[in-house]
Amino acid sequence: MRSRVSGVGLIAGLCLLLLSGIAAGAVWGTTDLPLTSVWRALYLGLSGHDLHPGSAEIIIWHIRLPRPILAAVVGAGLGLVGVAVQALVRNPLADPYLLGTSAGASLGTTCLLVFGGSALATATSSTLTFSLLPALAAFLGALLALILVWLCTSALGGFNTVAAPAGDPLTLILAGVAVGQLFSAATSFLVLRTDQQEQTRSVLYWLMGSLAGATWPQIPITLGVTLLGGIILFGLAKKLNALLLGDETALAVGVHPGSVRTSVFLVTSLMTGAIVAVSGAIGFVGLLIPHLGRFLVGANHRVLLPISAALGATLLVWVDVLCRVAAQTVGQELPINVLTAVLGAPLLLLLLARKRKP
Repeated sequence: MRSRVSGVGLIAGLCLLLLSGIAAGAVWGTTDLPLTSVWRALYLGLSGHDLHPGSAEIIIWHIRLPRPILAAVVGAGLGLVGVAVQALVRNPLADPYLLGTSAGASLGTTCLLVFGGSALATATSSTLTFSLLPALAAFLGALLALILVWLCTSALGGFNTVAAPAGDPLTLILAGVAVGQLFSAATSFLVLRTDQQEQTRSVLYWLMGSLAGATWPQIPITLGVTLLGGIILFGLAKKLNALLLGDETALAVGVHPGSVRTSVFLVTSLMTGAIVAVSGAIGFVGLLIPHLGRFLVGANHRVLLPISAALGATLLVWVDVLCRVAAQTVGQELPINVLTAVLGAPLLLLLLARKRKP
């Protein structure tokens, strides 16, 4: 499985695009700010100096910079999880939300917004608590979904039993879909039952994916989970390559498919929960990026995983920038899912068409 283009050169180019996108995200907005203010905000913020209220630097540091940085982390995580999940279930149509954790995170956040209005109101006095409370609720919901999918799949012999020593990807998919549908139904029920329009609007907007509420406290946690998960997945890269050859071949070369699938399932589920907790369910990134990565560098996971992380980070940062630019035209900021679908669907079809050409 040879790389089609230089992985190092591609990552270097993507890093330049990524840094340009972060700079654009800090400069462009309702009011465009000079790039010099970005450098000054970075200097003052990193050195611990006080930022003057109402200054351009405080707007950049507290509002504009966290957003593209969080977008980069979320995009990288979705790219990694997309590659791993498609290898896990051997299905090119799989995405990070296939296994139910996204629906669990959505239910957790919905419960907080519908029932925890008073908790959010009292938490506004603490920026750290207010910014992390919805993320914590979403992660707990994702963790509950993970446990249910794990129990269902294990009970049905989907991981590693005497009857199915290599594991059964189909059982895992069906368990994830079933739990996801159950949690989605509960979310819809709660949204319909609430009589507060503002809460309903907040839930629906969050479900469509948004980075508008990005804050600095969210970044270290999400970054830590993404980095740790990425390191574990990279360590499993050779075993994921073996799974591409089929379970029998993998067993012949000393790779146990059941244990690999169990590890990948746990890692990707926790990563998805952490990502959805801070951004909502952003679609198409986890589906498109693995296909784009394979088109560029081939199917070797030792190259595909880092490339997909860089591609996902770069794509989501620039999509978020375009969402804010479009807001000046349409009068309100577009949910990220709108642009990821508009941009991702044609690109995915183009990749599939190119792949079918002899």
